[in-house]
Amino acid sequence: MAAPKDLYMNFKEITVVTDAANSVTLVEASVDTGLSIRGGFMWLIHLVEMEFDMPFIGTTHSLYAALSVLKGRAVLPTYGQNGLITRYVRTFEALTSGFTNVQEPNRFSFLPPIPVAAPNLSLYAKSSLDHATLRGKDIHCRIGYTTTKLDSAAFLEIAEAWGQGI
Repeated sequence: MAAPKDLYMNFKEITVVTDAANSVTLVEASVDTGLSIRGGFMWLIHLVEMEFDMPFIGTTHSLYAALSVLKGRAVLPTYGQNGLITRYVRTFEALTSGFTNVQEPNRFSFLPPIPVAAPNLSLYAKSSLDHATLRGKDIHCRIGYTTTKLDSAAFLEIAEAWGQGI
């Protein structure tokens, strides 16, 4: 009998809320993947979509979000660090006239898909400056994945390569 495998993409959502007192403070929200060494499955992440519920405040600023397999980071994960799946930076430029248009959500597609065997995924977010209108705002993330069978040796190899907590 063939090993079970998803034919169609599943979706998992994570929402993190910027700090209510200071939008520069790094915030984190985690979601359980249900994966474990004993379960013998992994996710293949095909896409990640991110959307900011943020207003333009009339001054140049950036909003940052990062999706990682590692929990409890003290600083925003950057490229080159173990566990980072993707990172999104949206910068608003102060304009003297006119307006700016940003299409949301921003989609990151992965081909081939990213293998993940971590028990949790964490979404981190912060702003480059503190402003009252940026406090307590939602950052949404939607992860498109399929689930596939994974033996113990492959699980340990993925965990080692990605720095994923087991």
